[in-house]
Amino acid sequence: MTDGKALDSLWRLVDEPSGTGELASLETDRHAGSRLMRVAIDSDGRRHLLVPTEDEVRADTRSQGVVLVPQRLMIDCKAELFADLVCADTSLETAFTELCEDACRRIESSTGPPASTLSEVLQEWRDLLRRGQGDIDRSAVIGLRGELEIVRQLAESSPAGALTAWRGPPGGTFDFQRGDLTVEVKTSTAQDGRAVTIHGLRQLDPPEEHRLHLAFVRLQADDLGESCPMIIKDLRTLGVDGDELDDLLAGVNYLEGDESSWSERFSTLELDLWYVGPSFPGLRSSRMGPEEIRGVSNISYTLDLDSAGKPLGVEEELAIMKALTGSE
Repeated sequence: MTDGKALDSLWRLVDEPSGTGELASLETDRHAGSRLMRVAIDSDGRRHLLVPTEDEVRADTRSQGVVLVPQRLMIDCKAELFADLVCADTSLETAFTELCEDACRRIESSTGPPASTLSEVLQEWRDLLRRGQGDIDRSAVIGLRGELEIVRQLAESSPAGALTAWRGPPGGTFDFQRGDLTVEVKTSTAQDGRAVTIHGLRQLDPPEEHRLHLAFVRLQADDLGESCPMIIKDLRTLGVDGDELDDLLAGVNYLEGDESSWSERFSTLELDLWYVGPSFPGLRSSRMGPEEIRGVSNISYTLDLDSAGKPLGVEEELAIMKALTGSE
């Protein structure tokens, strides 16, 4: 029977697909009813556990690290429905493997719908990690504060459309996505330079037929500035959908009653956008052949945005913000 180590070995046997948005999968020996579960790798190098099901799959995208989405795949020339558990953060692969092993055991021993059992296991792990996480990492506070700065600008233009693009589609790679427009946000508290960390070889590769922009937000710790809870209160005052906002915030473990963990105040010194075109600097899988990136994973590197030339002008920046809300 496939255990956690065997699941890990199976994932390593899957060849990463070359086409954007594609999945490559292998069958396991673990059963969901009369069918076998599968492991898969997507074109971003993320691991998937595919649980076959005949029932409706309710998407759960409240966490940044692991999401649950419906997935239809052609298996032996037949379209099949799966509950797709996705490791959206490749740094969590070890924990994700343990989660998947727990899910496989529970699904095989349960008489209930496999998708429901998988959802229950995900929620139990989420609750366990939340109880044990203690203080929120400061980098998470800074990252959320930078994204909220952009969400507020969107809400000032269109409260109804402000949240539609945040975090993109379920399990999406980029921070904001609407239509063919994607925006990745990098937030820094460094007072000099524009050095940012790029995660992986695909973070600067836009999805096919999409336009990718990189936003740089510079913050400064300031007792007279604004905290994440203060901006969230502003968003509610501006009229964004409160339930949708709560669901998105839950994805970074921001919970009502836990505002003190996110209370550090910052002032915003800079918010600039760059178009990530063919000449934009950085390492990208699209610039490398399959032989060069075979077996390569967990790459992060520092990129100096000053090498990317001047950021977009004010009018271009406003046009992008409007497009993200659907009001262009």
